[in-house]
This record gives sequence, structure tokens and C-alpha cells, in this order.
Amino acid sequence: MNREKIKKISEAISAILAVCALYGTLYALTGRGCPIKFLTGVSCPGCGMTRACVCLAMGDIRSARDFHPLFPLPFIFAAVCLIRQYRIKKQKNSKTGELVYKIYIFTNIALFFIVYMFRMISGNSVAVTFDPGSGAVYRLIRFIINKIGG
Repeated sequence: MNREKIKKISEAISAILAVCALYGTLYALTGRGCPIKFLTGVSCPGCGMTRACVCLAMGDIRSARDFHPLFPLPFIFAAVCLIRQYRIKKQKNSKTGELVYKIYIFTNIALFFIVYMFRMISGNSVAVTFDPGSGAVYRLIRFIINKIGG
């Protein structure tokens, strides 16, 4: 393995560890691991994905599905990215491959938002919540209003 590849791999591992440290610290300080949920009180489209992956790692597919029904997609996405990177190095001009990749990305984004809207509307999701009043931004605004208003 050449130095360039080792550097890229170490940078990717460092980025993943930094994100994990951020989430762990946020969870330790606030009881919420997700910065979006902490700030807004509203779950994001990927809410439950980490818990789903943990359940999957423990062999509990049913719980993984309950936390996020699209739990297999990050693994498929990683495989697609690796295949794409390998093929780009082999084939310098692959416009069809790029189009398929873009359609794949768009489809995944659309799926996440469709599932997100369904989970928000149905209200019976284990992971998704809508509670803006518990978000840090709302509490800060209320605090400021109370201090100004007297």
C-alpha cells in the first residue's frame, strides 16, 4: 500500500473517530447523541440508524428494522462508493456509470425523506420524535424572552 492510500485511510478513520467522540460527548452532557435533535427537538431523517446498526451487529434484525427501516442502505452505499472508486480508476470516461450513481444517490435521498415523513406522520416510530419545545434553540429563545420581558 502506498503512502497516499495510507494517508487517506488514516484521515477517514480520524474523521469517523472525531464524529463518534462528538456524539459520545454530546450524549454524556445532554442525554442526546444527535446534534440536530439536541438543537431542534426534532428527529432527522437518519434518526435511529446508529441504534439500528448496533442491533444489526448483535444479530437483532427485527429491532434494527424498528429503529430505522432503511438500515441496510449505508452498507450498500459504502459498497457502491468502493465499486465506483475502483471503476473510475479503471475507466477514465464512464458517463453512464456516473449517471447511474447520481440516480442511485437521488433515490436514496428520496427514500430517506419518504420514510421520514411516514414515521413523523404515523407517530408510532420507536426512534422519531417531534418535540420542538425540548430543543436547545427553543429553550434559549424562551430564556431570552423571559429575561427581556421581565
